Amino acid sequence: MGERITDLTETESVDDNDLLTFVDVSDTLYSVNGTNKKVKKSNLIKDLTVDNLASGVLDTDLSSVSGNDDTIPSAKATKAFIDSLTNGWIPAEETWTYASSTTFTISGDKTGKYQKGDKIKLTQTSVKYFYIIGVSYSSNNTTITVTGGSDYSLANATITKPYFSKAENPQGFPHWFSYTASAGGFSTPPTMITRFCLKGTSCILNFVSTTNGTSNSTGFTISLPITAKTISNYSWRAQILAVDNGNFANNGTSYIESGIAVARLYINGANNWTPSGNKSANGQITYEI
Repeated sequence: MGERITDLTETESVDDNDLLTFVDVSDTLYSVNGTNKKVKKSNLIKDLTVDNLASGVLDTDLSSVSGNDDTIPSAKATKAFIDSLTNGWIPAEETWTYASSTTFTISGDKTGKYQKGDKIKLTQTSVKYFYIIGVSYSSNNTTITVTGGSDYSLANATITKPYFSKAENPQGFPHWFSYTASAGGFSTPPTMITRFCLKGTSCILNFVSTTNGTSNSTGFTISLPITAKTISNYSWRAQILAVDNGNFANNGTSYIESGIAVARLYINGANNWTPSGNKSANGQITYEI
């Protein structure tokens, strides 16, 4: 009678054609009275199929995985995961929970994982894209603030297939987003196309007036898509093309102050717009968020 096998490495010295005897774990001794089965060593693994695996062992979706070594990824899921890395998107592997049209929460401290300027992709019936513009942690939850301009917003619904990216150009990401800007200094504001993109923590804003507005003020402001970063005694400036009282104006400038959510548009270095007649502006300005 052979010895009791207590470790699988003990089977290494058994020939493929030999029979191995396995007894119930409850048996304290190898005994002819024990409930035993005899199988060939060569048959131990070769007939194993996914149907033989216990429920939940085969993982077919690696976008969210167990935190323990208790599952086996399928070939299809592994390929999908590898493909996702080549297209610039990384599965978040966590639950994102809706909080508002511009925020969602994640359990735990994720401030070391996400930062301003990161790109995200998620599904709420359809695929949606956003920039991260804020990350904060409190009461065991991380709150992520996002913007998709006027193109995308979060719905009060389940978020599935969450991905993030720190790559420059992840597959499918639109980069430029439209937003609805408010123009100040008008009785009838101009029709404007306003778009923005982020490069890290720099926001690039383009604004184009497709029609003139009717001025009622010496000032001209445009709301920003994202509030400017607060830096003491700092501001951002750029030249613009300006129309004042129906004529092209000299020395048009856009000016964004630290910590505010509007761009002030100047001619000749100040609020020198005519408070009547046609008024408009076109330009681009980059500022920090």
